[in-house]
Amino acid sequence: MRPIAALATTLVVLFCSFTVSAQSFGPPAPGTITGPRLRLEPANLDLGECYFGDSVSGDLVIINDGTEDLVIAEVKSTCGCTAAPLKESDKVVPPGQRITVPVTMTPKGTASPLTKYLQIKTNDDTTANVSVPVQCRVLVGALAEPNYVLFRDAKIGDTPSQVVRIVSKNDQPFVVSSVEMNTELYTASWDKEAESALVQEITIVKKPVASRTPQATTLTIKTTHPRTSVITMSANTIVKPLLAKSTNRLMYEPIAPGSSGVTQISLWRSDDNSPLETLSVNMPQSPHITFDTERDADDPKLWRITANVPEDETRPVVGSAVWLETNIVGEGPIAMMCVIRIDKTAGGAGTR
Repeated sequence: MRPIAALATTLVVLFCSFTVSAQSFGPPAPGTITGPRLRLEPANLDLGECYFGDSVSGDLVIINDGTEDLVIAEVKSTCGCTAAPLKESDKVVPPGQRITVPVTMTPKGTASPLTKYLQIKTNDDTTANVSVPVQCRVLVGALAEPNYVLFRDAKIGDTPSQVVRIVSKNDQPFVVSSVEMNTELYTASWDKEAESALVQEITIVKKPVASRTPQATTLTIKTTHPRTSVITMSANTIVKPLLAKSTNRLMYEPIAPGSSGVTQISLWRSDDNSPLETLSVNMPQSPHITFDTERDADDPKLWRITANVPEDETRPVVGSAVWLETNIVGEGPIAMMCVIRIDKTAGGAGTR
């Protein structure tokens, strides 16, 4: 019987321990604390559902279960989409009192569920800094598919295009009223006489690619959808380099100050595999180092690039970007890395 009695005693002790632990999650028992004591209702604020672009609100209640004033130093959101203004008169909560902080969330994106946090700082030394999760489930009225247009490997003169579908996600028909862009690099066309429908199509066309400079733009699409009046998306074009090369780095063997070194590289046009007609190289960060170029007589794609190091060069290694300028129209200078090792004991030009 003794083992059974011991087991019963153990169960009673465990039950009592669990009961005390569970009570610790609620308000503290009277007389068990001194000083301010923060309590939040709810500990996790769920604001429910909200359409993208709209706002949803709820209340966070801050309670002082302590024996002294609870001083709230700050209620701050981790994101600009969530606001929780605290009135000056509510920054001090007397013992046994509570205040209500209105919380408003305005989703800036369509990711769902959306969770942000309120950081609350008080003079309660047991919970001086508290993070309160604030959540809502984002509903979408209409969105763009895809929401990002990317034209890859475009060539000079190309006019790539792509159709973007604006789709209603809540069975409410609409039309596209306008499309605005912050650059003149693209055009957009759609059926301006189309009737209201659950899907509308917009054709995005890149104007003729003229160079390898950035080709990005932002599109603002306005619709008559009752829940999504504005859709913002981006378009970009990555221009395929017309210059192909056998290496991405020019490497030279040790060159003595006052002498020259030679390295070789193969260069050609990527579109038709033809050799270059002209080539010049310069190093803007070290302009005192000059370069001469010469095309091989037997292999028109092979170029010898001679680096001329002045006598007053004292650095052991010169590592910098060099710019290659060619006869390819619209290509512009091409940057690549160049490494020149300087060695006063080197006997003349090095070759690699």
